[in-house]
Amino acid sequence: MGRAEQILEIVRRAPGRTWSSGEVSVHLNCAPTLVNGVMREMVRKGQLVRVEPGKYCLPSRFGRGPSLPVVTPAPATPGERELVLAALRKIGHPVPGSSLAPRLARRGLSRTRVGEVAAELCRDQALTRHDDGKYALPHWRVL
Repeated sequence: MGRAEQILEIVRRAPGRTWSSGEVSVHLNCAPTLVNGVMREMVRKGQLVRVEPGKYCLPSRFGRGPSLPVVTPAPATPGERELVLAALRKIGHPVPGSSLAPRLARRGLSRTRVGEVAAELCRDQALTRHDDGKYALPHWRVL
């Protein structure tokens, strides 16, 4: 049984309850960070619903979880776009967003905003994201 199935088994014991990754990790006897990553992926797949930061539950019997406001990020400004692209040019090789964000935080971009700008650049094909999650300029080869 995979980790996601184990998590579903635990969460289904109390379907109306919200669970944190820490609570689930106690039942699985593993690290909360491991469980948190799996639970975030389960939200992406629709197996769980994130009801507030760090709290998850099963989708309702109608196939939808509690309504959360949908926040559409503001379009990236030319300055934000250039900051992300310039940082990648300076680094000179593909990097994960977790390495890019601290560099740009010093320039005033939050970790969330770096992700939003990078996603927009990927949609515009000014940036690519490799299978391993690293961002790269389109002309860089995948090794």
